[in-house]
Amino acid sequence: MIKKITVIGLLLGLSTLSLQAEEKKEKWFGAGVKPDPHITIPFIGVKAPLPTVCAGKGVSTSFDVKVSKESFMLKLPYFKIDWSFPALSVGRGKAKVTLGTE
Repeated sequence: MIKKITVIGLLLGLSTLSLQAEEKKEKWFGAGVKPDPHITIPFIGVKAPLPTVCAGKGVSTSFDVKVSKESFMLKLPYFKIDWSFPALSVGRGKAKVTLGTE
């Protein structure tokens, strides 16, 4: 009887130990459109945000251009375009390198 209780206790201890040691797994394959269009294949991920284009009287009344390493924005009277640059990730987990915004 004591052996059964000891074995059951050890099994419960091992099962909780393995649950705590579980890490977040990344997907090997995938594609989606939210929040940005993206494609994932083994060790490579591509995220390509779609440009935002607005037109109308309330959009803008002046000229403005902003360029940064993350995005490009152009304002003309009655027209505005805003585009975040694409990103490329190579690797998995902590060994991942990303070019562009993640």
